[in-house]
Amino acid sequence: MGRSFEEHFNNIRRVLQKLKEANLKLSPSKCHLFRREVTYLGHIIWAEGVRTDPDKISAVKNWKSPTDVYQLRSFLGLCTYYRKFVKDFSTIARPLHKLTEAKQKFIWTNECNNAFNKLKDALTSSTILAYTETGKQFILDTDASYESIGAVLSQEIDGQERVIAYLIDNTDGSSEKSLNKGGADILLPESSKREHIFITGVVASNFTS
Repeated sequence: MGRSFEEHFNNIRRVLQKLKEANLKLSPSKCHLFRREVTYLGHIIWAEGVRTDPDKISAVKNWKSPTDVYQLRSFLGLCTYYRKFVKDFSTIARPLHKLTEAKQKFIWTNECNNAFNKLKDALTSSTILAYTETGKQFILDTDASYESIGAVLSQEIDGQERVIAYLIDNTDGSSEKSLNKGGADILLPESSKREHIFITGVVASNFTS
């Protein structure tokens, strides 16, 4: 990746050098070099960041209201894959997740339908996520309530605060998930572990309750 041809070329050279040092080889037929963007695992990778693949998201946009729990789980499975692009994902999807619980009778209420449509809208207009820039400190905005704990991880890039990922999980209020509002220790949502995000230098933390 690179924001210019020269930067991209130098980055490729560095990667190839590291592969050579590790005695690793690439398959030329599977390499895509000097492209403005590349589609990879349902994501569009380009110089400015990562966005969702429109072809994949179109399936979400055209998804009809589920008529049973199996259809709903399929829908939620696809949406969950892109959860880091949606602020307050778990909060929006909570009525739908409750409907998939064991022994829960499947009744499609107005609340469920509203959550279903809101989730579709959120995914079809999702944020472009920025790349983490080495050497720059992170900005972490956190929010905790009885039902959920979440965070927005970002960095200041080119004078603008850019979102790297939205992180949120549900909690029943009795879990060990917590926030130290003194800023010394922050236990992030489980989603941060799934995304393999490890923060060592948080420069600014804004807490709300």
